[in-house]
Amino acid sequence: EFKPASIDKSQPGSLIKTKDNKVTVEFQNNQPGKPKVIFEGTSEAKDNEAVLLFDGNSFRLERLHRAVKRLRHLRLPGESSSAAAAAAASAASASDPLLRSPPHAKPSAAKPLSVPPSSVTKTALHSVVP
Repeated sequence: EFKPASIDKSQPGSLIKTKDNKVTVEFQNNQPGKPKVIFEGTSEAKDNEAVLLFDGNSFRLERLHRAVKRLRHLRLPGESSSAAAAAAASAASASDPLLRSPPHAKPSAAKPLSVPPSSVTKTALHSVVP
């Protein structure tokens, strides 16, 4: 989907899962004094889903027991006006074929989640830059 440029890629993020399968993903903002960049979604059980990982030498197939779905950027009041301006600028540049960049592979939003007996799970995430 969409990953805002305001995410601080040098800092780990966090994934919080509640007992009712709601998921919140938080990243630090790279702009001082600005609030965290937050995404919300749901976690669903999966029977036949896996990810293929490559470590530079070998491939590994890992089964996913759960997947994060419908992850959406949560915008805070006042944030939407700048996002709309950025979207308009992006749309304008997308209409010019010389300014368009090649498509990037869409990373999987699915992350394996282990669910301990507690009502909330918090996991550190690291941003991966292709």
